[in-house]
Amino acid sequence: MNFNIEFYKRVTENMLVSVPYPYTSGFSDITSNVGSLQNTGVDVDLVFNVFKSSTYYFTPYINFNYNKQKITELFQGKSYWIVPNTGVSWAVGKPVEFFYPIQKGVNPQTGLMEWYVPGEDITVTRKDDSDVTSTWNSTALAQSTGLKRYSPFVGGFGFSSGYKGIFFDMSFVFNKDKYMINNDRYFFVNPYNFAGYNQLKDVMDYWKQPGDNARYPKYGTVNQFDSALIEDASFLRMKHLRVGYDIPKKWLGVQNFFRSAKIYYLGRNLWTTTKYSGPDPEVDSNLALGVNPNTKQSVFGIELQF
Repeated sequence: MNFNIEFYKRVTENMLVSVPYPYTSGFSDITSNVGSLQNTGVDVDLVFNVFKSSTYYFTPYINFNYNKQKITELFQGKSYWIVPNTGVSWAVGKPVEFFYPIQKGVNPQTGLMEWYVPGEDITVTRKDDSDVTSTWNSTALAQSTGLKRYSPFVGGFGFSSGYKGIFFDMSFVFNKDKYMINNDRYFFVNPYNFAGYNQLKDVMDYWKQPGDNARYPKYGTVNQFDSALIEDASFLRMKHLRVGYDIPKKWLGVQNFFRSAKIYYLGRNLWTTTKYSGPDPEVDSNLALGVNPNTKQSVFGIELQF
Protein backbone atom coordinates (compact mmCIF):
# COMPACT_ATOMS: atom_id res chain seq x y z
CA MET A 1 0.00 0.00 0.00
CA ASN A 2 1.18 3.51 -0.86
CA PHE A 3 -0.24 6.30 1.28
CA ASN A 4 0.54 9.98 1.02
CA ILE A 5 -1.09 12.85 2.90
CA GLU A 6 -0.13 16.51 2.78
CA PHE A 7 -1.51 19.37 4.83
CA TYR A 8 -0.99 22.87 3.56
CA LYS A 9 -1.63 26.50 4.31
CA ARG A 10 -0.86 28.78 1.38
CA VAL A 11 -1.21 32.53 1.32
CA THR A 12 -1.12 34.23 -2.07
CA GLU A 13 -0.23 37.90 -1.81
CA ASN A 14 -0.12 40.74 -4.33
CA MET A 15 -2.60 39.03 -6.62
CA LEU A 16 -3.29 40.40 -10.09
CA VAL A 17 -6.69 42.07 -9.73
CA SER A 18 -8.61 44.48 -11.99
CA VAL A 19 -9.07 47.26 -9.45
CA PRO A 20 -12.01 49.56 -10.27
CA TYR A 21 -11.39 53.32 -10.59
CA PRO A 22 -13.72 56.27 -11.14
CA TYR A 23 -14.32 56.96 -14.82
CA THR A 24 -13.05 60.51 -14.23
CA SER A 25 -9.58 58.98 -13.96
CA GLY A 26 -9.80 57.98 -17.62
CA PHE A 27 -9.90 54.28 -16.77
CA SER A 28 -12.63 51.95 -15.59
CA ASP A 29 -10.10 49.65 -13.90
CA ILE A 30 -6.37 49.10 -13.59
CA THR A 31 -4.74 45.70 -13.16
CA SER A 32 -2.73 45.85 -9.95
CA ASN A 33 -0.89 43.61 -7.50
CA VAL A 34 -3.15 43.83 -4.47
CA GLY A 35 -4.92 41.72 -1.86
CA SER A 36 -4.24 38.30 -0.44
CA LEU A 37 -5.97 34.90 -0.44
CA GLN A 38 -5.48 32.02 1.97
CA ASN A 39 -6.04 28.36 1.11
CA THR A 40 -5.90 25.71 3.82
CA GLY A 41 -6.49 22.04 3.17
CA VAL A 42 -5.33 18.48 2.78
CA ASP A 43 -4.32 16.26 -0.17
CA VAL A 44 -4.71 12.50 0.20
CA ASP A 45 -3.42 9.84 -2.20
CA LEU A 46 -3.94 6.15 -1.44
CA VAL A 47 -3.04 3.12 -3.61
CA PHE A 48 -3.64 -0.53 -2.61
CA ASN A 49 -1.88 -3.52 -4.11
CA VAL A 50 -4.64 -5.94 -3.16
CA PHE A 51 -3.57 -8.79 -5.44
CA LYS A 52 -0.37 -9.05 -7.40
CA SER A 53 1.22 -12.12 -8.97
CA SER A 54 2.63 -13.22 -12.31
CA THR A 55 -0.87 -13.99 -13.63
CA TYR A 56 -3.22 -11.47 -11.99
CA TYR A 57 -3.32 -8.13 -10.20
CA PHE A 58 -5.89 -5.75 -8.73
CA THR A 59 -4.86 -2.24 -7.69
CA PRO A 60 -7.53 0.20 -6.48
CA TYR A 61 -6.77 3.83 -5.63
CA ILE A 62 -8.40 6.99 -4.29
CA ASN A 63 -7.25 10.58 -4.16
CA PHE A 64 -8.99 13.72 -2.98
CA ASN A 65 -8.45 17.28 -1.90
CA TYR A 66 -10.33 19.29 0.70
CA ASN A 67 -9.68 23.02 0.56
CA LYS A 68 -10.90 25.89 2.73
CA GLN A 69 -10.58 29.29 1.13
CA LYS A 70 -10.51 32.68 2.82
CA ILE A 71 -9.89 36.19 1.50
CA THR A 72 -7.62 38.00 3.93
CA GLU A 73 -7.14 41.38 2.24
CA LEU A 74 -8.63 43.39 -0.63
CA PHE A 75 -7.68 46.80 -1.98
CA GLN A 76 -8.35 50.44 -1.13
CA GLY A 77 -9.37 49.38 2.38
CA LYS A 78 -12.49 47.58 1.11
CA SER A 79 -14.13 44.84 3.18
CA TYR A 80 -15.89 43.38 0.13
CA TRP A 81 -15.94 43.71 -3.64
CA ILE A 82 -18.60 42.59 -6.08
CA VAL A 83 -16.74 41.51 -9.22
CA PRO A 84 -18.60 43.11 -12.16
CA ASN A 85 -20.48 40.83 -14.57
CA THR A 86 -19.44 37.62 -12.80
CA GLY A 87 -22.08 37.01 -10.12
CA VAL A 88 -19.39 36.53 -7.45
CA SER A 89 -18.09 38.62 -4.58
CA TRP A 90 -14.91 38.81 -2.56
CA ALA A 91 -15.36 39.57 1.13
CA VAL A 92 -12.61 39.66 3.74
CA GLY A 93 -12.80 36.62 6.02
CA LYS A 94 -14.94 34.61 3.58
CA PRO A 95 -14.36 32.49 0.46
CA VAL A 96 -15.30 33.70 -3.01
CA GLU A 97 -19.11 33.45 -3.05
CA PHE A 98 -21.99 33.84 -5.49
CA PHE A 99 -23.66 37.20 -5.04
CA TYR A 100 -27.20 37.62 -6.39
CA PRO A 101 -30.74 38.55 -5.40
CA ILE A 102 -32.13 35.51 -3.54
CA GLN A 103 -35.41 34.23 -4.88
CA LYS A 104 -38.12 33.26 -2.38
CA GLY A 105 -40.71 31.98 -4.83
CA VAL A 106 -44.01 32.89 -6.43
CA ASN A 107 -46.63 34.56 -4.26
CA PRO A 108 -49.71 32.24 -4.48
CA GLN A 109 -52.12 35.19 -4.36
CA THR A 110 -50.53 37.65 -6.78
CA GLY A 111 -48.60 35.34 -9.11
CA LEU A 112 -45.55 37.60 -8.79
CA MET A 113 -42.07 36.42 -7.96
CA GLU A 114 -40.71 37.53 -4.58
CA TRP A 115 -37.15 38.11 -3.39
CA TYR A 116 -35.62 38.40 0.06
CA VAL A 117 -34.65 41.91 1.12
CA PRO A 118 -30.96 42.03 2.13
CA GLY A 119 -29.82 43.23 5.55
CA GLU A 120 -27.48 46.10 6.27
CA ASP A 121 -24.45 43.88 5.72
CA ILE A 122 -24.96 42.40 2.26
CA THR A 123 -22.03 40.01 2.73
CA VAL A 124 -24.20 38.12 5.23
CA THR A 125 -26.99 35.98 3.76
CA ARG A 126 -30.41 37.15 4.98
CA LYS A 127 -33.61 35.23 4.22
CA ASP A 128 -36.43 36.67 6.33
CA ASP A 129 -39.84 35.45 5.14
CA SER A 130 -41.45 38.53 6.66
CA ASP A 131 -39.26 40.90 4.64
CA VAL A 132 -39.67 40.21 0.93
CA THR A 133 -40.48 42.24 -2.16
CA SER A 134 -41.91 41.65 -5.62
CA THR A 135 -40.25 44.78 -7.02
CA TRP A 136 -37.17 43.78 -8.99
CA ASN A 137 -33.95 45.73 -8.50
CA SER A 138 -30.81 43.76 -9.29
CA THR A 139 -28.55 46.16 -7.37
CA ALA A 140 -30.69 46.79 -4.29
CA LEU A 141 -31.53 43.09 -3.82
CA ALA A 142 -28.04 41.67 -4.36
CA GLN A 143 -26.52 39.87 -1.40
CA SER A 144 -24.30 36.93 -0.57
CA THR A 145 -26.06 33.66 -1.37
CA GLY A 146 -23.73 31.73 0.94
CA LEU A 147 -22.78 29.45 -1.97
CA LYS A 148 -19.07 29.04 -2.66
CA ARG A 149 -17.69 29.72 -6.12
CA TYR A 150 -15.06 27.00 -5.79
CA SER A 151 -15.84 23.47 -4.72
CA PRO A 152 -14.13 22.55 -1.44
CA PHE A 153 -14.03 18.80 -2.11
CA VAL A 154 -12.75 17.16 -5.31
CA GLY A 155 -11.12 13.87 -6.12
CA GLY A 156 -11.16 10.59 -7.96
CA PHE A 157 -11.00 6.84 -7.51
CA GLY A 158 -10.70 3.72 -9.59
CA PHE A 159 -8.67 0.60 -10.16
CA SER A 160 -6.51 -1.28 -12.62
CA SER A 161 -6.70 -5.05 -12.91
CA GLY A 162 -5.65 -7.95 -15.07
CA TYR A 163 -5.74 -11.71 -15.36
CA LYS A 164 -3.78 -13.83 -17.82
CA GLY A 165 -3.61 -11.18 -20.51
CA ILE A 166 -7.06 -9.67 -19.88
CA PHE A 167 -6.87 -6.13 -18.52
CA PHE A 168 -9.63 -3.96 -17.10
CA ASP A 169 -9.16 -0.38 -15.86
CA MET A 170 -11.76 2.10 -14.63
CA SER A 171 -11.57 5.59 -13.13
CA PHE A 172 -14.07 8.08 -11.72
CA VAL A 173 -13.87 11.75 -10.82
CA PHE A 174 -16.12 13.64 -8.44
CA ASN A 175 -16.79 17.18 -7.29
CA LYS A 176 -18.83 17.91 -4.15
CA ASP A 177 -20.58 21.18 -3.27
CA LYS A 178 -19.84 22.74 -6.63
CA TYR A 179 -22.20 25.46 -7.88
CA MET A 180 -22.51 27.17 -11.24
CA ILE A 181 -24.77 29.77 -12.85
CA ASN A 182 -26.75 28.09 -15.61
CA ASN A 183 -27.07 31.06 -17.97
CA ASP A 184 -28.58 28.85 -20.70
CA ARG A 185 -31.63 28.20 -18.52
CA TYR A 186 -32.38 31.93 -18.36
CA PHE A 187 -33.39 31.77 -22.03
CA PHE A 188 -35.24 28.46 -21.67
CA VAL A 189 -37.64 29.50 -18.88
CA ASN A 190 -38.66 32.89 -20.25
CA PRO A 191 -41.38 32.27 -22.86
CA TYR A 192 -42.63 35.86 -22.65
CA ASN A 193 -39.23 37.43 -23.34
CA PHE A 194 -37.72 34.78 -25.60
CA ALA A 195 -40.65 33.36 -27.53
CA GLY A 196 -38.34 32.27 -30.36
CA TYR A 197 -36.38 29.95 -28.06
CA ASN A 198 -37.27 26.40 -27.20
CA GLN A 199 -38.53 26.30 -23.61
CA LEU A 200 -38.11 23.68 -20.89
CA LYS A 201 -41.15 21.52 -20.10
CA ASP A 202 -41.33 22.69 -16.51
CA VAL A 203 -42.02 26.25 -17.69
CA MET A 204 -45.64 25.06 -17.92
CA ASP A 205 -45.71 25.15 -14.13
CA TYR A 206 -46.56 28.86 -14.08
CA TRP A 207 -49.11 30.74 -11.93
CA LYS A 208 -52.62 30.90 -13.43
CA GLN A 209 -55.01 31.79 -10.62
CA PRO A 210 -54.99 32.78 -6.91
CA GLY A 211 -53.98 29.87 -4.71
CA ASP A 212 -51.63 28.26 -7.25
CA ASN A 213 -48.33 27.09 -5.80
CA ALA A 214 -46.29 27.45 -8.98
CA ARG A 215 -42.60 27.43 -9.78
CA TYR A 216 -42.81 30.31 -12.25
CA PRO A 217 -44.73 33.61 -12.09
CA LYS A 218 -47.75 34.47 -14.18
CA TYR A 219 -47.34 34.81 -17.92
CA GLY A 220 -46.33 38.31 -18.98
CA THR A 221 -43.70 38.70 -16.27
CA VAL A 222 -39.97 38.06 -16.56
CA ASN A 223 -37.96 35.37 -14.79
CA GLN A 224 -35.10 37.52 -13.61
CA PHE A 225 -31.40 36.76 -13.36
CA ASP A 226 -31.34 35.71 -9.71
CA SER A 227 -30.26 32.91 -7.37
CA ALA A 228 -32.60 30.41 -9.05
CA LEU A 229 -30.08 30.13 -11.88
CA ILE A 230 -27.34 29.01 -9.47
CA GLU A 231 -27.47 25.23 -9.63
CA ASP A 232 -25.80 22.46 -7.69
CA ALA A 233 -23.22 21.19 -10.19
CA SER A 234 -21.78 18.47 -7.94
CA PHE A 235 -21.17 15.34 -9.98
CA LEU A 236 -19.76 11.85 -10.16
CA ARG A 237 -18.45 10.82 -13.57
CA MET A 238 -16.94 7.68 -15.03
CA LYS A 239 -14.00 9.32 -16.70
CA HIS A 240 -12.18 6.36 -18.16
CA LEU A 241 -12.89 2.73 -18.98
CA ARG A 242 -10.46 0.37 -20.69
CA VAL A 243 -10.81 -3.34 -21.29
CA GLY A 244 -8.81 -5.55 -23.59
CA TYR A 245 -6.66 -8.56 -24.17
CA ASP A 246 -2.93 -8.98 -24.73
CA ILE A 247 -2.65 -11.63 -27.41
CA PRO A 248 -0.19 -14.36 -26.30
CA LYS A 249 3.02 -14.36 -28.26
CA LYS A 250 2.54 -18.02 -29.14
CA TRP A 251 -0.56 -17.01 -31.12
CA LEU A 252 1.56 -14.77 -33.29
CA GLY A 253 3.26 -17.86 -34.64
CA VAL A 254 6.79 -17.94 -35.94
CA GLN A 255 6.55 -14.59 -37.73
CA ASN A 256 8.98 -11.91 -36.58
CA PHE A 257 7.11 -8.90 -37.91
CA PHE A 258 4.97 -8.16 -34.83
CA ARG A 259 6.55 -8.23 -31.38
CA SER A 260 3.19 -7.97 -29.55
CA ALA A 261 -0.47 -7.29 -30.17
CA LYS A 262 -3.52 -6.36 -28.15
CA ILE A 263 -7.18 -5.61 -28.80
CA TYR A 264 -9.04 -3.18 -26.60
CA TYR A 265 -12.06 -0.96 -25.97
CA LEU A 266 -11.59 2.55 -24.58
CA GLY A 267 -14.45 4.68 -23.27
CA ARG A 268 -14.48 8.22 -21.88
CA ASN A 269 -17.23 10.10 -20.03
CA LEU A 270 -19.63 7.18 -20.43
CA TRP A 271 -21.71 7.87 -17.33
CA THR A 272 -22.43 10.93 -15.16
CA THR A 273 -24.78 11.58 -12.27
CA THR A 274 -25.59 15.16 -11.27
CA LYS A 275 -28.45 17.50 -10.37
CA TYR A 276 -27.17 20.12 -12.79
CA SER A 277 -29.58 20.69 -15.70
CA GLY A 278 -27.04 22.19 -18.11
CA PRO A 279 -24.93 20.37 -20.71
CA ASP A 280 -21.93 19.57 -18.48
CA PRO A 281 -21.33 20.02 -14.72
CA GLU A 282 -17.56 19.55 -15.11
CA VAL A 283 -17.07 22.99 -16.69
CA ASP A 284 -14.78 25.04 -14.45
CA SER A 285 -16.56 28.38 -14.54
CA ASN A 286 -18.76 30.58 -12.40
CA LEU A 287 -21.19 30.93 -15.33
CA ALA A 288 -21.97 28.53 -18.18
CA LEU A 289 -23.42 29.81 -21.45
CA GLY A 290 -23.23 27.85 -24.69
CA VAL A 291 -20.28 25.77 -23.51
CA ASN A 292 -19.05 22.71 -25.36
CA PRO A 293 -19.55 19.76 -23.00
CA ASN A 294 -17.20 16.85 -22.51
CA THR A 295 -18.34 14.26 -25.05
CA LYS A 296 -18.92 10.56 -24.64
CA GLN A 297 -16.29 8.64 -26.59
CA SER A 298 -15.92 4.99 -27.52
CA VAL A 299 -12.92 3.53 -29.32
CA PHE A 300 -12.28 -0.04 -30.44
CA GLY A 301 -8.70 -0.66 -31.44
CA ILE A 302 -5.87 -3.01 -32.17
CA GLU A 303 -2.39 -2.11 -30.98
CA LEU A 304 0.54 -3.69 -32.77
CA GLN A 305 4.18 -3.32 -31.83
CA PHE A 306 6.82 -3.93 -34.45
